[in-house]
Amino acid sequence: MNIIELLNTQANLQTIIKERPILLGESELSELRGDLPKEYFALLCRFTYIEIWGKAGLIHFFTIEDAEWINWDSDYVNELPFLYFFADDNGDRLYAFDPENKWKNGVNAIYMISKGCLVKESSTLLGPALSDVINKIPADTSFSDYPRLSSN
Repeated sequence: MNIIELLNTQANLQTIIKERPILLGESELSELRGDLPKEYFALLCRFTYIEIWGKAGLIHFFTIEDAEWINWDSDYVNELPFLYFFADDNGDRLYAFDPENKWKNGVNAIYMISKGCLVKESSTLLGPALSDVINKIPADTSFSDYPRLSSN
């Protein structure tokens, strides 16, 4: 099942999604890093706004423009330059990929990072890929209760 089908079929998953009037191709997203997961590109090509939530947490995907600004001009890049920040929880947490696999959990792994403590030891590995994390959103265990990387 691809990521779009997953969003449309996952039970107990709340979403706010705005479709693009014209679908984008990967070449049109060339300003983004080319080594990002295909699932992420599939979402960006199809939707202008994505917010997904359930019992475990909320993921608010950045627009292409916001992702570009955050990953090239923000303080987050100064602290963790190898991560790619793609979303937040509309609060004090960011979601990121590790396209260079510096944290050794795979290039598609998803991390939750506190905006106030931008270090590996206080970050959380949520799953090996975006689709795995989306599958966990309806679960009863909050993302906040997942173990920090320092306790692994």
